[in-house]
This record gives sequence, C-alpha cells and structure tokens, in this order.
Amino acid sequence: MLTYQSPESKKEAFLRYLENSGAIDSLTVALVNLYEEPNKPSVSTEYIQKYLGDRSISPGSAIMEKHQQQLKENETLKKENEKLKQKVIEMSKVIETLKANLNHLRAQARKAREGHN
Repeated sequence: MLTYQSPESKKEAFLRYLENSGAIDSLTVALVNLYEEPNKPSVSTEYIQKYLGDRSISPGSAIMEKHQQQLKENETLKKENEKLKQKVIEMSKVIETLKANLNHLRAQARKAREGHN
C-alpha cells in the first residue's frame, strides 16, 4: 500500500537528507568562499563546481587555464594601476608648479605694463 506524503514532508525529508549527507555544509562553505572572493568570477557556478571538486574541471582544463590567465592579467593590471597612480601624482605636482610659474609671470607682466604706463 502506498502512503501519501505531503509536499511539505517530502521537502523536510529531502532537507534532512542534504544535511545528513553533508551537502548543505559543503555548499555553505563554497558559497561563503565565493562571497569572500575579492575577484568574483563571471560565472559563479564554475567557481562552485571547482570548489566542490567537479572532476570535469581538471588542472589543464580550459576553465582553469582561463582562470590562471585572468589571475596573471589581474596582477599585470594592478601593477599598471599603481604606476599610473604614481604618474598622476607626478603630473599633479608638475601642474601645480606650472600654475605657480604662470601666476608669477602674470604678476611680472602686470608690473611691467604698469611701469610702461
């Protein structure tokens, strides 16, 4: 004889199964790591698969190669960004010096015009 299970009891049984098998803990850890990841991947499911150890994502796979390439590019961009920040600081100093020189020359020109009048 078949017993009737309400949708709610099926849901509860499935949740118990996930808890007992460790799936909820594994998913929680994977999601927390994704949340804390400073460089969020464009495809979150790939990150979770990689974290959970999906066998289709091997060290030589296209996803891993792309990930490694993105990490290298990220480092390159960080270095370039730092260089550009330094350049902005240098150029700001040059601009301030030029402004001061311009103001000084304008003042000299005013005095010169006043002296001729």
